[in-house]
Order: sequence, then structure tokens, then C-alpha cells
Amino acid sequence: MLRIFRERRLLARVVLGVLVGMLALGLIGSTVAWYLEPGRSPSGSSRRDAPEAEQQSEEAELRLLLARYEAMQKERPEDPAVLTGFARVEAELGRFYLEQGRQEEGREFYRRAAGHFEAVLARQEDASLRLELAEVYQAAGSFEQAEEQLRKVLAKDPDNVQAQVQRGLLREARQDWLGAAEIWQALAREGTDPTVREFARARLKAVREKM
Repeated sequence: MLRIFRERRLLARVVLGVLVGMLALGLIGSTVAWYLEPGRSPSGSSRRDAPEAEQQSEEAELRLLLARYEAMQKERPEDPAVLTGFARVEAELGRFYLEQGRQEEGREFYRRAAGHFEAVLARQEDASLRLELAEVYQAAGSFEQAEEQLRKVLAKDPDNVQAQVQRGLLREARQDWLGAAEIWQALAREGTDPTVREFARARLKAVREKM
């Protein structure tokens, strides 16, 4: 469940990914941790409430990373590792700007991130990258495209828990409470990973209250 990333800021995860060869972000670990930790606020709230100087510093650091990837891409335009890292930094900027209420800039960076992920996946299939692409599409509000990516992953690996969790969250984002409940109910059964099971039961309870 990648608990090592639990208390790290999103920017720190991106930097770590750059330094150790573009490691995956670990969607389930961060998502489950957020829901299960009492009193924990979503990253958007912490960023919006952070001092302006801190927000400016974070934006500057992300922009610096972006410039480095732009330079690397000019030298190695077809390198999957460069394109993947580029996409992750762009997605982080998209998330940052949306959380600041800068909708147009946020959506633009998500669009650019999706394009780079798609370019990598056109060359090589990678389930973890496809799940990151689905997360980007969902965050940008492109629910149909997010659903398509999850379908592709589950078609090859029906037991992929991360894809199932993302699909449940996508159903909730679309206010498909019945569809979400079916997914959470399946993941809440005995025999699944205890952390995932606890998370699924919490989501199932929340979804049933909205049905």
C-alpha cells in the first residue's frame, strides 16, 4: 500500500520519482490513507490554506521541474522515462492550479499530462501508467475517458484492486451511487486486503447514505 508516501506532500513524491527513476505515485496508498486518517484534510484544502509564500515556493519548484523536463524532452523526445516524468509534473501542476481556483490553467496542464501519458502508452503497455492516466482524466472531469482507461486495465487483469478502487471513486464522482455501492460491496468482503476492505466498507457506508 506504499505507506512510505503517506505523510509526504505531493510535490515531494514528484521529486522523489525524478530522483529514483520515475517511481509510481501509489494511488491506493494515498487515497486510502486520506479516507482512513481521522481529521485529515484533503491536499487541496491544506494548499489553499497554506501561507502565500509557501504556495509561491511550491509553484516555483514545480515550474523548475517542468523546465528541466522540457529541456530533457528536446534532447530525448521519444524517451518513455522522460515523457512519464514530464506527465507527472504536469499533472501535479494541474492539481496545484485547480486547488488554487485557477481552473483554466489546471485543466490545461491536465490535458498536457494526458497527452504525454498517451504517448508513452502508445509505445508500451503499462497498467500502472494507464491507472495514472485514468486518475488524470478523472481529476480533469473527463469521466468517460477515465472509465475507458480503467476498462482497459480490468480487461487484462480483472482482479486489479487499484483499478477497482479507482473505478469506485469514479462512480462516486459521477454520482452513480448504485454502481459505486456494487464495487465497494465486492471489495468489502472478507479475503481482501485489510486496508482496502476497511476503506471499501467506509465508502460503502457513505454511498448508501446518498442512495
